[in-house]
Amino acid sequence: MIRHLNNSDDIYAIIDDIIAELNLTQIKHQVINTETAKLVRKYNDFLTNRRVESTENLPSNNVDLGTISTDDEKIIIYYMIAKGLRKTSKKDIINWLQIKEIFNVDIDNGFDLLSFLGNSKYENETFELDITYFRKFSNQKGEVKEVLKPIVFNHYEKVSNKFINLWQRNVFSNEMKLFLLYIIENKISKLGDRWKADFEINSLSEWVNNNSMPVSVANNYGVYLNALITNNLVYESEWTSYGNPREYTLYNSLQEFLFSESFPYYSELQELKTISAIPF
Repeated sequence: MIRHLNNSDDIYAIIDDIIAELNLTQIKHQVINTETAKLVRKYNDFLTNRRVESTENLPSNNVDLGTISTDDEKIIIYYMIAKGLRKTSKKDIINWLQIKEIFNVDIDNGFDLLSFLGNSKYENETFELDITYFRKFSNQKGEVKEVLKPIVFNHYEKVSNKFINLWQRNVFSNEMKLFLLYIIENKISKLGDRWKADFEINSLSEWVNNNSMPVSVANNYGVYLNALITNNLVYESEWTSYGNPREYTLYNSLQEFLFSESFPYYSELQELKTISAIPF
């Protein structure tokens, strides 16, 4: 039974229980009555003056995403709400996905489906979220992010871990490993393609000559670049006027891994460099 401290009968019942439980001698009724009256008065004052935290602005766990159902849509909404954006471009989304190493997101599909939300629209590779939905999601920014964060995380793949997996499976040839050593020693994060490849080929050839490496190492730049592209270790970062990629960039986590002083395979690469050198 719930007892209330502003009810005399409840207080008397509590006192009787305490006396019986502790085998106390009976207390004078005058004392009980006086102290009970004080307690009731103090408790009523407390109830009157206590500060009650308003629940009006407290977070709600009921985040209504409406008809948003695909991961493509949810990841785009996560980005926009996290950044506080009502408008965003395909280019900006791509750049964010690359920096965060989030994969397998169909941006066009996400924008297309989201364009059916109210007055949202997708034109000229720019998406504009309906103002009502934007305000709705923004007012629940923290909750929306918490709901969508697991979806984003499911598409996250740390590229340096992917590299380690490829290395342990012996996917890289010895020549490819020497090319990786060239990248490491020269702290190269961007690799040219098409006409921009000429500079990199010349730079690689110079490194090969200076280290007495076989000429074949410098002749297969296109093969090395293709291997990096195929295994999703680089992303497109510059294009020709026709929209063809002319430069690729190593993902951030891979750069940090390769250029770290604790890179675990450096001694193995140095040993390979030594045994591959052409004796005079």
